[in-house]
Amino acid sequence: MQARRIFGLLITLVLLLSIAPDRIMGQGPSSETIPSRVPDNQVPQKVYKVGIDEGISVGLQANGGDGEGFVSQRVPADQVPQKVNKVEFREVITLPMTDVRAKELLGSETVRNPDTITLSYGFYWYQFSSTAVAVRGYARTQADFCCTRLFAWVVLSKDEFHQGNWEYVDEDDAESTGVCVQDSGEAQTSYWTAPNNTDWKVDTDHSARWDGGSGFWERQKVDSFP
Repeated sequence: MQARRIFGLLITLVLLLSIAPDRIMGQGPSSETIPSRVPDNQVPQKVYKVGIDEGISVGLQANGGDGEGFVSQRVPADQVPQKVNKVEFREVITLPMTDVRAKELLGSETVRNPDTITLSYGFYWYQFSSTAVAVRGYARTQADFCCTRLFAWVVLSKDEFHQGNWEYVDEDDAESTGVCVQDSGEAQTSYWTAPNNTDWKVDTDHSARWDGGSGFWERQKVDSFP
């Protein structure tokens, strides 16, 4: 009986060894691979490289380059150079003498020149890089007589591709009020960058109010730099 039991165990062991010797002995291929770091001194000199090359197109930055996709940026005030260029347009509006001014000069030998309002508007600009400029728009309203309110407003726009598609960039306004004001102060946008030769546009509003009257004027100017 004992001999039969031993014989049966031997048969079972032979079957196991013939079916999965790698699992019994811990050798041979495995269905799972356990990754391990290869020490640097064990890496052969000749290896293979498998990868994918991908080209990525990025927008032109303000520090140079050509082509579409320029990323316009606002220049912080503390980074603007002291020396910049100014392109100014001025127009003098002649007004009828106000009643107040007429009474002041009535009977006087002083030459009675007409009252005037001066509209100033345009651009400040400088070379930001070899391929880009930085531009600011501005507007101002001044009077040679006492007003109670002077106002100026400017909107800066740009057209990089000269196609008449104007892109809003920035705006600002300036105002002075009181018993006798003669200058609105200068409305100024921030400086913004764009490629050289971009078309820039300012749209401006100017208004004045004085004893006995008021006036409102709209202006527009286009230019490109450098």
